[in-house]
Parts: sequence; structure tokens; C-alpha cells
Amino acid sequence: MKIEGYKRIIKGDYPAEYQNLVERLSGSINDGFQALYQVLNNKVTLSDNLAATIGVFQVTVDSSGKPTATTSFKLNASTTSVLGIQVIKLENLTNSAGYPTSGPFISFTTANGQVQVLNITGLTPGNLYRVTAVAYAS
Repeated sequence: MKIEGYKRIIKGDYPAEYQNLVERLSGSINDGFQALYQVLNNKVTLSDNLAATIGVFQVTVDSSGKPTATTSFKLNASTTSVLGIQVIKLENLTNSAGYPTSGPFISFTTANGQVQVLNITGLTPGNLYRVTAVAYAS
């Protein structure tokens, strides 16, 4: 839904006897409507408006999907515990024509503000990937 512009509450639009009250209320009301206007007009971003961390890391997996080296990424302050992880971008840095064999699914553990990747399904063993994933806060 897209909404047209809105009119801010201005104390001068009201009788003098109410202007002090209108001035005190208008800041909160105008700010609230500004935020709502932004949301309804597609002016929000995933990283700014969701309790989640966007992690980017490089990984190579073996034939079982286990990373060949310890692979982790740091959680941001709004993500203290992780409900799940979703891959939103995957780049094969070894073979640009090589695509995943299935939807990548990440098994993980969390500790000390980090997500450690334990396994990723669907990747070609031995290829280096750049993975962009969203770790959703629980």
C-alpha cells in the first residue's frame, strides 16, 4: 500500500488557546506518522528494521557439507539468540557457472556473540563460496 504525502500538525493551524498543547503533542505525533509513512512507502530496509544479523562469510565444504575450516560470523547487538538462518545470496567463487544442487540449509551453533557454521547443504564440495545469510533473532 502506498500513501500520498501527509500534513504535519503545526501549532499555528490551531487557535491560540490550544497552541501550547498542540506544540507539546505534535512532536510525538508527527514523528509517529513519519515512521508510518516511511513503512507504507517502501522506505524500510531489512537490516534496519528486523531483529536479525546479516552475515557474509566465505566457505568451502567437504562431501558431507562440513566446512573445511572453522567458519563463523559475528552477531550484532540486536541478535542475542538465533531462531534460524536463511541464505539470501550465494556466490560460487571457484566456478561462476557452478550452482547449488539444492537449496542451501545451514546447521549452526551460537556462542560468545558468534554463529559457527557446522554444515551447509547443497554446495559443491571443494568450491569456495561467498555466502550472505540472515540470522533471525528469536
